[in-house]
Amino acid sequence: MANPPSSIRVKANTVLDAIDPRIYGQNIEHMGRQVLGGIVAEPGSRAPQDSRGFRLDVLEAIKKLNPPLLRWPGGCFADSYHWSDGIGPHRPKIPNRMWGRLPIRMMFGNPPFPLGPEEDNRFGTDEFMELCRSVGAEPSITASLGANDPEEASGWVAYIRDRYGAGAVPTWSVGNEQWNIIEPGGCASRPRKYVERFHRFSKAMRHADPDIQLIASGGNALMFARWNEEIIRGIGADMDLLSLHLYMPGWSPLRSHVGNSLGDYYAISAAGLALEEQIQLIEEMADRLLGKALPIAVDEWNILGPLRRFTDPYQTQREAIGVAGIIHAFHRQAKYVKTAGMFAMLNSAAPPLITTLDTLVQTPVFYVLRLYRQLSGKARVFSEVECPSVGTPRLLNLPQRRSVPLLDASASLDEHRLTVFVINRDHQENLEAAIDVADFNFSRLVRIHTVAATGYQAANSNDQPETVTERISEVEWEGHLVFPPCSVTAIVMERSS
Repeated sequence: MANPPSSIRVKANTVLDAIDPRIYGQNIEHMGRQVLGGIVAEPGSRAPQDSRGFRLDVLEAIKKLNPPLLRWPGGCFADSYHWSDGIGPHRPKIPNRMWGRLPIRMMFGNPPFPLGPEEDNRFGTDEFMELCRSVGAEPSITASLGANDPEEASGWVAYIRDRYGAGAVPTWSVGNEQWNIIEPGGCASRPRKYVERFHRFSKAMRHADPDIQLIASGGNALMFARWNEEIIRGIGADMDLLSLHLYMPGWSPLRSHVGNSLGDYYAISAAGLALEEQIQLIEEMADRLLGKALPIAVDEWNILGPLRRFTDPYQTQREAIGVAGIIHAFHRQAKYVKTAGMFAMLNSAAPPLITTLDTLVQTPVFYVLRLYRQLSGKARVFSEVECPSVGTPRLLNLPQRRSVPLLDASASLDEHRLTVFVINRDHQENLEAAIDVADFNFSRLVRIHTVAATGYQAANSNDQPETVTERISEVEWEGHLVFPPCSVTAIVMERSS
């Protein structure tokens, strides 16, 4: 049976929200093979390296990805980290205080790569700052609350200030996931304790550099509603942003299986809808308690499932479609979401980059992220879609949905360019849509960027590194387009003179 006709309407003069480019950020944590084996070459690696042992192929790939923001050193690792270990010529080799702990390794199901390799502190503050400058990314640092020492945090802020200038790191997280029961020195089930800590740390850190913005540790809007309410009440205007971490589908101690079924694919393809609902719940709470919008930092997010996927990453087109939907959620919630950081950039969850001892592969997620990073405009404009829909099953923390649109569009505008992004979630059918663009005079020659695959399980590998990649073409605009299955497309229209 043929799909019913679809349509996409765009109103270029109906500007809805500014899009902060920092929503396309990435995370680096000392976990698994993100640092050792990712940025830093492992012993015996034949990958090209610089004098410090940093992998040149990885650095070049990060430059291609062009993340606007990098968050470091975590993540849960941050609350076990002492920044003074990672500066100067003499750096201690120490166990990974977070991910090297036996109970934590057991919880993660004996993953195929070491969860917490020994930490040689080769990659520290100065190396992180140098990486950010070399790839053009804004640095964001998570200050440790594990030792409950505001002076250690303020000393780190002062070190950055004195070495790189005031405001060189614009945003600092005051601890990570303080609601999390595995967080070193955390405040799980004691939100008022975190409120008290935040105020002490805030005073010390802002004394060292008044120009910084501080991110408070928020939680999942459904599981940690009480935590969020206490944090918003107790901290209020003293925080600049509230963090939200969400992995979809999220793990469960009793049931965390994610397979390759068609139902699982469609549930993951709609993950952005769950994220959007969480953002709306937080903002409803902020409006009730503060009477105003609360800027949000979604500084950890990704496609996950079982915890072992933190070191045994996904790498298929399915995750790329899910990631595109999450970015559309960021666009639709641009009024609130001001920064975001995908976890992680390397070798974890559903990353853009996967390395082996000697090689590097750019996953389908890489090409989707780069598409949005290169072509998204500064402002979200009105768009709406009429198209067929599909039902999705419940998958861990992703709810069952009776009707998910098979096409999802997001339109953004720059001074001279309108870009319409379209996701086709359908796993096997081309979907054609009539596209009506109002209030934008553009050249009839339109550029089409497409990341498509033969199916949602398609993946890149060392032997076939471009099974899924970006394809670019130019077409004479006729007011409609056919979108291939399992695809993300950017329609780029240049303003005519």
